Amino acid sequence: MAAIDMSGDSITVGVGVTTAQRYATLLANSLSRTIVSRAKSGDMAADQAQKAISQARASTSIATIMVGTNDERVYGTSSVRRGYYIAFLRRLVLDAAAPVRKTGRSTAVAKVGTWFNTQVNTIGITTTQKGAKATATVSGTAVYIGTILQNHPSARGVAQVKIDGQIVGTVSSDGTGGMNTYNGLSYGSAAFRFGGLSNGTHKVELTVTSASGQNFRLDYISGNGGQAGVKTFVSNIIRKTAYGYAKVGGSDANVSAYNADIATLISTLDSDSLGVYLVNNWSGFNPATHLLPDGVHPNPAGHSRIYSTFRGAILAHI
Repeated sequence: MAAIDMSGDSITVGVGVTTAQRYATLLANSLSRTIVSRAKSGDMAADQAQKAISQARASTSIATIMVGTNDERVYGTSSVRRGYYIAFLRRLVLDAAAPVRKTGRSTAVAKVGTWFNTQVNTIGITTTQKGAKATATVSGTAVYIGTILQNHPSARGVAQVKIDGQIVGTVSSDGTGGMNTYNGLSYGSAAFRFGGLSNGTHKVELTVTSASGQNFRLDYISGNGGQAGVKTFVSNIIRKTAYGYAKVGGSDANVSAYNADIATLISTLDSDSLGVYLVNNWSGFNPATHLLPDGVHPNPAGHSRIYSTFRGAILAHI
Protein backbone atom coordinates (compact mmCIF):
# COMPACT_ATOMS: atom_id res chain seq x y z
CA MET A 1 0.00 0.00 0.00
CA ALA A 2 1.31 3.47 -0.89
CA ALA A 3 2.23 5.78 1.96
CA ILE A 4 1.29 9.26 3.05
CA ASP A 5 4.36 10.89 4.62
CA MET A 6 3.35 13.37 7.33
CA SER A 7 5.24 16.19 8.99
CA GLY A 8 3.50 18.12 11.74
CA ASP A 9 3.00 19.07 15.36
CA SER A 10 0.33 18.34 17.97
CA ILE A 11 -2.44 18.95 15.43
CA THR A 12 -1.19 16.08 13.28
CA VAL A 13 -0.54 14.00 16.41
CA GLY A 14 -4.20 14.54 17.28
CA VAL A 15 -3.97 15.92 20.81
CA GLY A 16 -7.37 15.84 22.49
CA VAL A 17 -9.13 13.50 20.07
CA THR A 18 -9.12 9.75 19.46
CA THR A 19 -6.92 8.10 16.87
CA ALA A 20 -9.96 7.46 14.70
CA GLN A 21 -10.93 11.15 14.81
CA ARG A 22 -7.53 12.53 13.74
CA TYR A 23 -7.36 14.16 10.31
CA ALA A 24 -4.31 11.98 9.64
CA THR A 25 -6.29 8.78 10.16
CA LEU A 26 -9.28 10.03 8.18
CA LEU A 27 -7.05 11.05 5.30
CA ALA A 28 -5.05 7.83 5.20
CA ASN A 29 -8.17 5.68 5.34
CA SER A 30 -9.92 7.70 2.64
CA LEU A 31 -6.94 7.49 0.29
CA SER A 32 -6.12 3.87 1.18
CA ARG A 33 -2.60 4.77 2.28
CA THR A 34 -0.42 3.87 5.24
CA ILE A 35 0.80 6.64 7.52
CA VAL A 36 4.49 7.47 7.93
CA SER A 37 4.55 10.27 10.49
CA ARG A 38 7.29 12.21 12.27
CA ALA A 39 4.82 14.61 13.89
CA LYS A 40 5.48 15.57 17.49
CA SER A 41 3.70 17.88 19.89
CA GLY A 42 5.47 21.23 20.25
CA ASP A 43 7.58 20.75 17.14
CA MET A 44 8.38 23.68 14.87
CA ALA A 45 9.61 23.74 11.28
CA ALA A 46 13.25 23.42 12.39
CA ASP A 47 12.49 20.27 14.40
CA GLN A 48 10.57 18.66 11.57
CA ALA A 49 13.14 19.64 8.92
CA GLN A 50 15.91 18.08 11.00
CA LYS A 51 13.94 14.82 11.26
CA ALA A 52 13.24 14.66 7.52
CA ILE A 53 16.83 14.96 6.26
CA SER A 54 17.37 11.32 5.34
CA GLN A 55 13.76 10.25 4.94
CA ALA A 56 13.39 8.01 1.88
CA ARG A 57 10.04 8.21 0.10
CA ALA A 58 8.78 5.79 -2.52
CA SER A 59 7.72 7.31 -5.83
CA THR A 60 4.12 6.28 -5.08
CA SER A 61 4.07 8.25 -1.82
CA ILE A 62 2.66 11.70 -1.22
CA ALA A 63 3.76 14.11 1.53
CA THR A 64 1.72 16.38 3.76
CA ILE A 65 3.19 19.16 5.88
CA MET A 66 1.27 21.02 8.57
CA VAL A 67 3.72 22.87 10.78
CA GLY A 68 3.77 26.49 11.88
CA THR A 69 1.33 27.00 14.72
CA ASN A 70 4.20 26.76 17.24
CA ASP A 71 6.54 28.86 15.07
CA GLU A 72 3.97 31.64 14.91
CA ARG A 73 3.48 31.78 18.68
CA VAL A 74 7.16 31.28 19.64
CA TYR A 75 8.82 33.45 16.98
CA GLY A 76 6.14 36.10 17.27
CA THR A 77 6.23 39.20 15.09
CA SER A 78 10.00 39.27 14.50
CA SER A 79 10.65 39.42 10.75
CA VAL A 80 14.07 37.81 11.32
CA ARG A 81 12.60 34.82 13.13
CA ARG A 82 9.78 34.51 10.61
CA GLY A 83 12.53 34.36 7.99
CA TYR A 84 14.05 31.44 9.90
CA TYR A 85 10.67 29.69 9.81
CA ILE A 86 10.41 30.02 6.04
CA ALA A 87 14.00 28.80 5.55
CA PHE A 88 13.26 25.71 7.67
CA LEU A 89 9.90 25.13 5.97
CA ARG A 90 11.53 25.51 2.53
CA ARG A 91 14.04 22.80 3.49
CA LEU A 92 11.28 20.52 4.76
CA VAL A 93 9.35 20.92 1.50
CA LEU A 94 12.42 20.46 -0.69
CA ASP A 95 13.51 17.29 1.09
CA ALA A 96 10.22 15.77 -0.08
CA ALA A 97 9.76 17.46 -3.44
CA ALA A 98 13.39 17.85 -4.60
CA PRO A 99 15.53 15.04 -3.15
CA VAL A 100 18.04 14.91 -6.03
CA ARG A 101 21.03 16.93 -4.84
CA LYS A 102 24.82 17.18 -4.71
CA THR A 103 25.59 16.60 -1.05
CA GLY A 104 28.49 18.29 0.66
CA ARG A 105 30.37 15.09 1.38
CA SER A 106 30.04 13.74 -2.15
CA THR A 107 32.70 14.09 -4.83
CA ALA A 108 30.08 15.94 -6.90
CA VAL A 109 30.91 18.99 -4.77
CA ALA A 110 34.49 20.17 -5.31
CA LYS A 111 36.03 21.60 -2.15
CA VAL A 112 38.87 24.06 -1.66
CA GLY A 113 40.21 24.71 1.82
CA THR A 114 39.61 22.78 5.04
CA TRP A 115 36.18 21.19 5.48
CA PHE A 116 34.92 18.83 8.19
CA ASN A 117 31.90 16.54 8.37
CA THR A 118 28.89 18.07 10.07
CA GLN A 119 28.07 16.20 13.28
CA VAL A 120 24.26 16.33 13.16
CA ASN A 121 23.67 14.61 9.81
CA THR A 122 25.36 12.27 7.36
CA ILE A 123 25.54 14.55 4.30
CA GLY A 124 26.85 17.93 5.38
CA ILE A 125 30.22 19.62 5.75
CA THR A 126 31.48 22.55 7.81
CA THR A 127 34.31 25.02 7.48
CA THR A 128 35.64 27.81 9.66
CA GLN A 129 38.09 29.05 7.02
CA LYS A 130 37.59 32.35 5.24
CA GLY A 131 38.06 31.78 1.51
CA ALA A 132 37.05 28.10 1.57
CA LYS A 133 35.05 27.13 -1.52
CA ALA A 134 32.49 24.55 -2.59
CA THR A 135 31.48 24.16 -6.23
CA ALA A 136 28.93 21.99 -8.06
CA THR A 137 27.08 21.92 -11.37
CA VAL A 138 23.30 21.52 -11.30
CA SER A 139 20.46 21.94 -13.79
CA GLY A 140 17.18 23.79 -14.07
CA THR A 141 15.94 27.33 -13.66
CA ALA A 142 16.52 27.60 -9.90
CA VAL A 143 19.29 26.66 -7.47
CA TYR A 144 18.71 25.43 -3.92
CA ILE A 145 21.36 25.47 -1.21
CA GLY A 146 20.81 23.39 1.91
CA THR A 147 22.52 24.52 5.08
CA ILE A 148 22.14 24.52 8.85
CA LEU A 149 21.20 27.55 10.91
CA GLN A 150 22.49 27.53 14.48
CA ASN A 151 22.01 29.83 17.42
CA HIS A 152 25.62 30.00 18.59
CA PRO A 153 28.17 32.84 18.59
CA SER A 154 30.60 30.82 16.45
CA ALA A 155 27.98 29.81 13.86
CA ARG A 156 27.73 33.05 11.93
CA GLY A 157 29.48 31.85 8.80
CA VAL A 158 28.47 33.45 5.49
CA ALA A 159 29.22 32.35 1.93
CA GLN A 160 28.97 34.38 -1.24
CA VAL A 161 27.00 32.60 -3.97
CA LYS A 162 28.05 32.79 -7.61
CA ILE A 163 26.03 31.18 -10.41
CA ASP A 164 27.76 30.98 -13.77
CA GLY A 165 30.33 33.48 -12.52
CA GLN A 166 27.80 36.09 -11.38
CA ILE A 167 27.30 37.00 -7.72
CA VAL A 168 23.63 36.37 -6.85
CA GLY A 169 23.66 36.74 -3.08
CA THR A 170 24.80 35.08 0.12
CA VAL A 171 23.88 32.14 2.34
CA SER A 172 24.34 32.31 6.10
CA SER A 173 24.42 29.75 8.91
CA ASP A 174 23.58 32.45 11.46
CA GLY A 175 20.62 31.65 13.67
CA THR A 176 21.63 33.90 16.55
CA GLY A 177 18.53 36.04 16.12
CA GLY A 178 16.71 33.51 18.28
CA MET A 179 15.91 30.42 16.20
CA ASN A 180 15.61 28.06 19.21
CA THR A 181 12.49 25.93 19.08
CA TYR A 182 9.87 25.27 21.73
CA ASN A 183 11.24 21.72 22.11
CA GLY A 184 14.76 23.02 22.70
CA LEU A 185 16.53 22.62 19.35
CA SER A 186 19.18 25.32 18.82
CA TYR A 187 19.91 24.41 15.17
CA GLY A 188 17.91 23.35 12.17
CA SER A 189 18.14 22.30 8.54
CA ALA A 190 17.36 25.22 6.22
CA ALA A 191 17.36 25.88 2.49
CA PHE A 192 17.69 28.96 0.30
CA ARG A 193 16.66 29.52 -3.31
CA PHE A 194 18.15 31.51 -6.19
CA GLY A 195 15.86 31.65 -9.22
CA GLY A 196 15.32 33.43 -12.50
CA LEU A 197 17.90 31.36 -14.37
CA SER A 198 17.77 30.22 -17.98
CA ASN A 199 16.90 26.55 -18.29
CA GLY A 200 20.07 24.46 -18.46
CA THR A 201 23.16 23.56 -16.46
CA HIS A 202 24.69 26.02 -14.04
CA LYS A 203 27.96 26.19 -12.15
CA VAL A 204 27.35 27.13 -8.52
CA GLU A 205 30.28 28.38 -6.45
CA LEU A 206 30.16 29.19 -2.74
CA THR A 207 33.01 31.18 -1.21
CA VAL A 208 33.14 31.76 2.54
CA THR A 209 33.43 35.48 3.21
CA SER A 210 33.00 35.53 6.99
CA ALA A 211 35.95 35.74 9.35
CA SER A 212 37.95 32.60 10.05
CA GLY A 213 36.62 30.88 13.17
CA GLN A 214 32.97 31.22 12.18
CA ASN A 215 31.20 28.01 11.14
CA PHE A 216 29.62 27.87 7.70
CA ARG A 217 27.67 24.68 7.09
CA LEU A 218 26.79 23.22 3.70
CA ASP A 219 24.49 20.22 3.29
CA TYR A 220 23.87 20.31 -0.45
CA ILE A 221 23.64 22.19 -3.73
CA SER A 222 20.83 21.29 -6.13
CA GLY A 223 18.63 22.57 -8.92
CA ASN A 224 15.00 22.08 -9.86
CA GLY A 225 15.97 20.19 -13.02
CA GLY A 226 15.82 16.39 -13.03
CA GLN A 227 14.03 16.12 -9.72
CA ALA A 228 12.21 12.95 -8.68
CA GLY A 229 10.34 14.00 -5.57
CA VAL A 230 6.85 13.21 -4.39
CA LYS A 231 3.84 15.49 -4.64
CA THR A 232 3.85 17.61 -1.51
CA PHE A 233 0.85 19.30 0.10
CA VAL A 234 1.62 22.11 2.53
CA SER A 235 -0.99 23.51 4.90
CA ASN A 236 -1.09 27.05 6.12
CA ILE A 237 -1.74 27.85 9.81
CA ILE A 238 -5.18 27.66 11.41
CA ARG A 239 -6.46 30.26 13.85
CA LYS A 240 -6.85 29.95 17.62
CA THR A 241 -9.52 31.47 19.84
CA ALA A 242 -8.83 34.59 21.89
CA TYR A 243 -8.47 32.31 24.91
CA GLY A 244 -5.99 30.12 23.01
CA TYR A 245 -3.84 33.07 21.98
CA ALA A 246 -3.84 34.40 25.55
CA LYS A 247 -2.78 30.97 26.81
CA VAL A 248 0.04 30.11 24.38
CA GLY A 249 0.77 33.29 22.41
CA GLY A 250 0.20 34.58 18.90
CA SER A 251 -2.61 36.48 17.21
CA ASP A 252 -4.86 36.38 14.17
CA ALA A 253 -2.82 39.17 12.59
CA ASN A 254 0.41 37.25 13.07
CA VAL A 255 -1.12 34.06 11.67
CA SER A 256 -2.11 36.04 8.58
CA ALA A 257 1.45 37.36 8.18
CA TYR A 258 2.91 33.85 8.40
CA ASN A 259 0.31 32.51 6.01
CA ALA A 260 1.18 35.18 3.45
CA ASP A 261 4.81 34.03 3.60
CA ILE A 262 3.76 30.39 3.28
CA ALA A 263 1.66 31.21 0.22
CA THR A 264 4.58 33.02 -1.41
CA LEU A 265 6.94 30.15 -0.68
CA ILE A 266 4.63 27.50 -2.13
CA SER A 267 3.80 29.63 -5.17
CA THR A 268 7.52 30.06 -5.87
CA LEU A 269 8.31 26.35 -5.53
CA ASP A 270 5.27 25.48 -7.63
CA SER A 271 6.67 27.76 -10.36
CA ASP A 272 9.78 25.58 -10.23
CA SER A 273 7.58 22.64 -11.34
CA LEU A 274 8.23 20.63 -8.20
CA GLY A 275 4.69 19.40 -7.56
CA VAL A 276 4.17 21.48 -4.42
CA TYR A 277 0.67 22.64 -3.49
CA LEU A 278 -0.80 24.96 -0.87
CA VAL A 279 -3.61 23.55 1.29
CA ASN A 280 -5.73 26.41 2.62
CA ASN A 281 -6.85 25.05 5.98
CA TRP A 282 -7.10 28.61 7.33
CA SER A 283 -10.08 29.40 5.10
CA GLY A 284 -13.32 28.08 6.50
CA PHE A 285 -11.79 26.95 9.78
CA ASN A 286 -13.93 28.41 12.57
CA PRO A 287 -12.17 28.61 15.95
CA ALA A 288 -15.53 28.92 17.71
CA THR A 289 -16.75 25.53 16.48
CA HIS A 290 -13.66 23.66 15.31
CA LEU A 291 -11.42 23.85 18.40
CA LEU A 292 -11.34 22.11 21.76
CA PRO A 293 -11.99 24.19 24.90
CA ASP A 294 -8.24 24.94 25.06
CA GLY A 295 -8.73 27.19 22.03
CA VAL A 296 -5.65 25.69 20.34
CA HIS A 297 -6.25 22.12 19.18
CA PRO A 298 -8.92 20.99 16.72
CA ASN A 299 -11.88 19.04 18.03
CA PRO A 300 -13.38 16.17 16.00
CA ALA A 301 -15.25 18.64 13.78
CA GLY A 302 -12.03 20.57 13.25
CA HIS A 303 -10.12 17.44 12.27
CA SER A 304 -12.90 16.53 9.88
CA ARG A 305 -12.60 19.98 8.32
CA ILE A 306 -8.80 19.68 7.95
CA TYR A 307 -9.17 16.19 6.49
CA SER A 308 -11.70 17.41 3.94
CA THR A 309 -9.47 20.31 2.86
CA PHE A 310 -6.38 18.13 2.52
CA ARG A 311 -8.35 15.45 0.67
CA GLY A 312 -9.77 17.94 -1.84
CA ALA A 313 -6.32 19.36 -2.57
CA ILE A 314 -4.75 15.93 -2.94
CA LEU A 315 -7.45 14.53 -5.21
CA ALA A 316 -7.13 17.57 -7.44
CA HIS A 317 -3.47 16.76 -8.13
CA ILE A 318 -3.02 12.99 -8.09
